Amino acid sequence: MRFTELRREVIERSFAETCDFRGWSLIAVHCRTNHVHAVLSAPEAGPSQVLHRLKSRATRALRESGATEPAAAVWSRHGSTRHLWNEDDVAAAVDYTMNFQGVDLPGTLAWREHRDERVR
Repeated sequence: MRFTELRREVIERSFAETCDFRGWSLIAVHCRTNHVHAVLSAPEAGPSQVLHRLKSRATRALRESGATEPAAAVWSRHGSTRHLWNEDDVAAAVDYTMNFQGVDLPGTLAWREHRDERVR
């Protein structure tokens, strides 16, 4: 599935809302046209569980918003997960996620707006 502007916005907001709900810390997320990069801290959850929760909630949000058809396949079968063991690893992952994905696309950075709304 190609992630359009609307889909990118829905996915990023969904990731932020899922992290809020679960008590996870979303550090960075960047949705591209065919994949998503996210850096987060979820100490009590394993990588597979985190990936499953994020993808499940984002799929529901896409369908509820009308951004995709009810039966459409949204994600690949799995996804890449890796542990970040120290602050340097986290900093490198955030830098890669936010600065090395090409130009920001319309609909990206919605998670920052969500985060800023929570702070107000």
